[in-house]
Amino acid sequence: MNVSQRGLGSILRSGIKIRVIDKDGKMFILPDRDSSNQLLTPIVKEKPSITQSDDSIIIPENRVLNKIVMDEFDVYLSPELQKQAFLSNLLKHKSIPNIMLLPVIDLLAGNDIVINKNQGCSVIVGGKGNDTLIVEGGHHILFANEGNDKLFGGKGNDVLISDTGNDYLDGGEGNDIYLINKHHGEITIDDSQGDNTLFITGLNKDEMMSSSRDDNDEVLCSLDNTFIVRIKNKYKEPRASYQIEQKERVLTDEALVSIIHEMAQFNQNQLSSMKGTFLPEAKDWTLLPIITQHLT
Repeated sequence: MNVSQRGLGSILRSGIKIRVIDKDGKMFILPDRDSSNQLLTPIVKEKPSITQSDDSIIIPENRVLNKIVMDEFDVYLSPELQKQAFLSNLLKHKSIPNIMLLPVIDLLAGNDIVINKNQGCSVIVGGKGNDTLIVEGGHHILFANEGNDKLFGGKGNDVLISDTGNDYLDGGEGNDIYLINKHHGEITIDDSQGDNTLFITGLNKDEMMSSSRDDNDEVLCSLDNTFIVRIKNKYKEPRASYQIEQKERVLTDEALVSIIHEMAQFNQNQLSSMKGTFLPEAKDWTLLPIITQHLT
C-alpha cells in the first residue's frame, strides 16, 4: 500500500488505532501524537487468552495444536465462559470423536483479531463484536457470528459462514465454500481464486434473489432489498468460478455439529500422518459433500 506523507498524517490525526504485525507474527500498536511513549507497543500477550474485551491472538506456524497446548494457552474457554459462547455451548453435550484434537476457538464480546498461521485445521467463531479472523495454511471453518466481521481464508478449502451483520468474506486460495443465511445486511465476497461454492440459505418458499451487474461485481438482492450479497470482481479476469445455490433450508445446529465431526475425523487423520512437523497438504479434501447433504 502506497501512502503519501500527507495521507499518513491524516490517518494518524484521525485517531484510528493502527496495528502492525512483524515478521515473527507479533502484533504492535502504533503510538499516536498524544502517546507518552513513541515506541511500538506490543498488544499480544505471551499467553493469549479469550476474554470479554478486545482480544488479539496469534497462533504460530510451528505450534501443533491439541487440547493440552490449547489449555496451556487459555484458548479453550472455562465452563463459566462457555455459557456465553455460541459453539462451545453447542458442542459441550455432544460426543464427537477426536474433537479434543481439533482447535475450536470461540470468541466472546469485544472486537477481536485471531491470526492462525498453523498448517492444521481449526474452527474459529466470532463473538459479539466486529471481529477479524485470518487463517493461512490447512482447512478451516470460520464463523462470522454477530457484528460486522471480516473473514480471511488461506491456502486450503475453507468454509466461511455468515448469518448476521455486514460481513466481508475472502476465502483466499483453494476451493472455498460460503454459507450465507438470509438476514438484514450486505455481505461482500472478495475471492478471485479457486472453484468456489456459494450457498444462500433461509430463503422463502419459491423465492429467488435477483442478479445484476455493477461494474465488475455481481450483486444478488432479496425481493425486499434488505439482504444483498456482492461478489467482487466476478466479471474481471483472472477470476474465480462460483457455483451459486439458493436454498430454502438452513444449516441447523445438528448439521453444524455433523460438519465439525467430519472435520475432526479428517484432522485426526492428518495428525496421525505427520512427518516431523509437516502435515500432508490434502488439497482435494473438502466439506462440500456433507454440507450439500444437509442442505438437500
